[in-house]
Amino acid sequence: MKKKLVITKDNLSEYRAIEIFMENVESFDIGVDYILDINIECDKHNYERNYFWSTKGYIKLHKDVNEFLSSDVSYFNDEEDFSIEDFKFKNRIPKYLDITSFTLFGINKRKYQVGIPYGVVESLFGGIIELSDCHSYEIDEEENIIIKFGTLSNMPKKENLFFEDIVDNWKNVLPEFKSSCAGFYTGKYYYKEIDGEITVSIVGNLEYKNGKDYDVRLVFENVSDYEEDFAEEITYIEIFKLASGEYFAQIGYVSEFKFERCYVEKIYL
Repeated sequence: MKKKLVITKDNLSEYRAIEIFMENVESFDIGVDYILDINIECDKHNYERNYFWSTKGYIKLHKDVNEFLSSDVSYFNDEEDFSIEDFKFKNRIPKYLDITSFTLFGINKRKYQVGIPYGVVESLFGGIIELSDCHSYEIDEEENIIIKFGTLSNMPKKENLFFEDIVDNWKNVLPEFKSSCAGFYTGKYYYKEIDGEITVSIVGNLEYKNGKDYDVRLVFENVSDYEEDFAEEITYIEIFKLASGEYFAQIGYVSEFKFERCYVEKIYL
């Protein structure tokens, strides 16, 4: 099995089509005749067969694909306010910026799936908080389409998603804990308001991939956009450091808030 996969215009003749997948069930099937230029560098992802991951690349498509219709418009029910025009490439791709992967179909009947960065932060209550780490969409002077992703994308990039950069004293408290995701907690919350400034504390279990678990209390200071009226028992909390530089947290599917500082107050071992 290949450990690296590179697709360029020079070896495009080895493929017959590319299918572009969005975050939901929709996709666009595009023959290679419509690909004017392509450069995708991929690395093998874990041990999954024919699955790769790419953090850098672009695809240039002929303007005729603008009229292509996505594969599964039946996903949306009749109550939603969509027309058939909404599912055409020219409206669907630039509006939502939610491409998550491609599948390349070789002429040898082998197919390769390539995942790409997709880091949109959506509000629990509808709407987008930040379109970061998503693909970008451009039109050239001949109205052809250029899709760039990863480091080539023109969308904002998150500097990191590491606890030690989000939580002030994380390195001092748990120096051995490294995580490439924002992490998950379960437990209870505590809310306090003094002189108009809101503090939220979360006590929960930090699930660590090496088998260790830590019960910790995280304190969020100078909280805004906070709703106190939600269930006492929470399922998880996700912490984001946005590309904008703001800090943002979501608690289960019931509350979200922005904050200025966060620190580990206590660890229960």
